[in-house]
Amino acid sequence: MHTIRTRWLKWLIAFSLAVAIAGDSADAQAPGQVVAAVARALANYGQGLVSGAIQDWICEGTLTLFTSSGPKATLPMTLLRKGGGQVQRVVDQGTNVQKQGSDGTETWDSIAGFRTVAQVRTQNFLESQTDRSIHALLNHQGLGLMLKDVGSTGQLLSIEAVDGKGRKTKYTVDLNAAVISELEFTTGTVADKYVFSDYRRVQGILTPFKTVRFVDGLKVEEMQFTSVRYNASVKDSDFKP
Repeated sequence: MHTIRTRWLKWLIAFSLAVAIAGDSADAQAPGQVVAAVARALANYGQGLVSGAIQDWICEGTLTLFTSSGPKATLPMTLLRKGGGQVQRVVDQGTNVQKQGSDGTETWDSIAGFRTVAQVRTQNFLESQTDRSIHALLNHQGLGLMLKDVGSTGQLLSIEAVDGKGRKTKYTVDLNAAVISELEFTTGTVADKYVFSDYRRVQGILTPFKTVRFVDGLKVEEMQFTSVRYNASVKDSDFKP
């Protein structure tokens, strides 16, 4: 009797381990719901975002900065992007112009002739526009991202994307609208979150005209575009401090 009970316990432990390993493997291969949700979103945004038809874009509008007590300043802003790694945000502060950007290799934050390598907050913003952007999730197959279903609330599906460097980004997909409504990630101890809204179609591409950024739960900035142009012949030389 003791031998039978021992064998049964060993079988139960082995079975439980096998189920756990199989579950981990299934998660790593992205559940069908996740793949379908991203594919539906891509069809909605426009295949041009991953097919190479869209090479670059220029967004113009305003950047509103916030403190804990509310809006601090609203400034004219231009956002340039090209390819997967080039980005430049130019903010007109009146007497000075601030540039936050990357040429795909180097990063910077410059103002009034002074330049530094992009620090955490600026680096996070640049990544939200490149490696961890909406477009990165839509192009997950081309970038080799591993996707995982991390839960849902109503029609909001949360997807975790892990890149080749092990960096994790969580995206929220609105299944009803077939759009990505949020993305968030943590670098060190800094939690960054971006909320997208005011979607409009430009040259066939569904585009969020409003992006609200939260750092450690506090609203710190809001980008509102007034115009977006795709394939605007942006030059590599435009991406410099």
